[in-house]
Amino acid sequence: MSWNTRHSRHPLPGHTLTNIFPCSTMGQDAILLDKTVWVYGGQTLSAFGTRQLYSLDLFAPFDTNSPPWTDHTPDGAEVAPMAAFLNLFPSADRKGFFAYQGGANPYNGTIPFALYNASTRSWTKPTSSGTAPLPRE
Repeated sequence: MSWNTRHSRHPLPGHTLTNIFPCSTMGQDAILLDKTVWVYGGQTLSAFGTRQLYSLDLFAPFDTNSPPWTDHTPDGAEVAPMAAFLNLFPSADRKGFFAYQGGANPYNGTIPFALYNASTRSWTKPTSSGTAPLPRE
């Protein structure tokens, strides 16, 4: 996991530290649930798809020079799609979001669709019926 930081120490997963910023990526998506913004996925110079997941609580005041990002990357990472240029959309109860890896590498062995529950901090693969759409080529 990569971190852009102004300190030499790295945070423990699920913990918040100031002056920690998500790794620079492109192709990630963000969603606002309640008063928290969630940022997921993306492409780095070394990886086309990532499982990086960060949250930022917008309800509590903070210094914009050091926003208190929280790393949620380890939350069930084996289920989360390794994704870049993806789509996030809220669950019906707005307690989580779905991630669809429309632009991720179809050969990386991850599932193309998953649900993140922000309350339980876990990913699950929803059951579905029918034929799933094919990834873009």
